[in-house]
Amino acid sequence: MRRLRKVRKGYGTGSYILRSVRLVDYDRDIADLRDFVSAKGMLHVQSCQDAVANGDAYILVAERDERVIGVAVVHVAARKDMGWEQDGLTISLMEGTNAYLANIEVSPGMRGRGIGGALLRQVEEEARRRGKVRIWLHADGQNAGAHRFYERHGWRHERTVHPSWKQGRASRIYVKKL
Repeated sequence: MRRLRKVRKGYGTGSYILRSVRLVDYDRDIADLRDFVSAKGMLHVQSCQDAVANGDAYILVAERDERVIGVAVVHVAARKDMGWEQDGLTISLMEGTNAYLANIEVSPGMRGRGIGGALLRQVEEEARRRGKVRIWLHADGQNAGAHRFYERHGWRHERTVHPSWKQGRASRIYVKKL
């Protein structure tokens, strides 16, 4: 397993909140992920196993004290075997020089400590390494906290759409140029 550059974020008196961000190890990490990842997020994680093995996706995990406390799921190629509905627009966000951030989550007790930002930076670094020039994502149109988070990290709101898989709810599409 290839280890990514260590990310250390210090808080308090010498204790580190975030030990590292690395590529997922399904056997080692799945139990920790089940502790905090939403049902929809787990669908992304579990349905990506073949895509990860084939290089069509990557999953990064953030660790603290040898426990996974954050996850990001990124697609670098569209596949039909993902187990979730994809419209033509979403598929186009995964093709060519595009990558698509399908999910990012941090354990509730660890939120607000820079872990999501560290995951985003590593998502971008890994996408660059894979030759991608843009990363896209959908954010729920009503999730103002997510909008602020992405914008604070340099993502730009491209447009608002109403994808069929959102049951009529608006989604904001964000893009980050690498």
